[in-house]
Amino acid sequence: MNEPLNLTEIGIRYLSKCLLPIVANENAYIPELSCLSQRLGNLLLKTIIKFRRTHLSETTDCFLSLFNNAGQNKTIKNFTMQASIAGLLVLKHKLDFLGLFDVDERGSARRWLPAKKITGEHTEEMIITSLSYYMERPSMVTHIMAHLFRLYNHYTIQNPFDAGKLVMDCMAKHLYDRSLQTSGSACLYYVVDLFQNESDVMLEKYNDYLKRLLVAILNAMSAHLQHSPMIRNGLLTISRMQMHVPNHIMSAFEQTVLVLIRFIQLYLFDSVVHEQILLHNALSVLNHVACSVDGQEKLFIGRVGAIEIAMGIIRRFLMKKTSCEIVEVAWTLLWNITDETPENCRRFIEDNDGLQVFHDCLDLWADKRDLVRNMLGLLGNVAEVQLLRHYLVTPQHMEKFSTTIVDIHFLFLAEKYCTLVRSENGEILLSQIAYSDKMSEPIKNLAQSALANIHRFHDAPVPMDIVPNDGVEI
Repeated sequence: MNEPLNLTEIGIRYLSKCLLPIVANENAYIPELSCLSQRLGNLLLKTIIKFRRTHLSETTDCFLSLFNNAGQNKTIKNFTMQASIAGLLVLKHKLDFLGLFDVDERGSARRWLPAKKITGEHTEEMIITSLSYYMERPSMVTHIMAHLFRLYNHYTIQNPFDAGKLVMDCMAKHLYDRSLQTSGSACLYYVVDLFQNESDVMLEKYNDYLKRLLVAILNAMSAHLQHSPMIRNGLLTISRMQMHVPNHIMSAFEQTVLVLIRFIQLYLFDSVVHEQILLHNALSVLNHVACSVDGQEKLFIGRVGAIEIAMGIIRRFLMKKTSCEIVEVAWTLLWNITDETPENCRRFIEDNDGLQVFHDCLDLWADKRDLVRNMLGLLGNVAEVQLLRHYLVTPQHMEKFSTTIVDIHFLFLAEKYCTLVRSENGEILLSQIAYSDKMSEPIKNLAQSALANIHRFHDAPVPMDIVPNDGVEI
């Protein structure tokens, strides 16, 4: 006579009936089972394994997400399999696969795990295996990428390029998952960083890989232009490519330009709210692209709206009377894309009222030497185009230009003498005069003014590149 079933065994049979079809036919992730008791969990696991052995021709391809049974880190007598999960002690052979990712914080760290492939968080191999097996589950992939990011961030990853390929595979499958794309782009930033100081032979070997990486970043940015962390990660990654592998930017030149211009247009039209530093960074990246091309590529940059967005930025900050640094980057971009490109010069003068904007900037920022230099450089490009010269040689413009050139001359002359005063230790003497009780006020004011000019001319120039401390986000 059979013993009566107890409640635990009744529960096992009920759960097995419901869960076995899932486990048998598809990749089942069952985090809800973490609430089961250790004994209940182990009994269910034995039942599942027995079922698969009986009905699936002894297969050991068990795709199981195991639950919170801590098991024992010791061998239990009467079982042939050494396992730290009690429910697996009944096995005769190793499983082909064991899913332990996101089970509990100790799951994949157990000592004896009888499987050929194991997902989990404990080792790099487990994390990469997790990314491969769970690629169809975007929320889980995002979680896995967070673990992978830590390996990249600490420079402890041993297989960065293989992991990067899986990251790109996941990003391609789930383009419109914002969190996944942001986490993936954070990982790819560090992949690019690994190409620093690599030989040309190595870069040639990874030519297709780098092209695919750039496209993955651009696709992610294009799909999530209103998400600041994604844009930040993308700009930082592209900027890093410009530093380490500049030739590879050309593999997706047009897409790079279009994505950057679309982002800046959204910023200008107030369609999206972003930090101002992102505008500065986007302009800087676009300017770097413009510096590395000529001819037809510069025409393309002008044709798709770069001149209009640069002028829009300048006009916006003219109204605010602030952020000369961003205005300076915008004028640098205009200077670069008009160089030996008559059509872009024409767009600046005829289509965007460029000379009026030039005068407005001079009226507000005439003392900004680097800015004025960039503005004059652009007009030098315009002056090289014979058909446009008549716009420059009017009495109003000529008077403005001559005054500006004289001012610039004195700025450079002042810098020369400021350098001489500093090299001769004149600042000490000027300080003594400026703060002496024996000197008259006019003399002290002149000394203080001279000191201020010396400090102003010797301050570090405003950086034109991406802010280095603006780190990636996951």
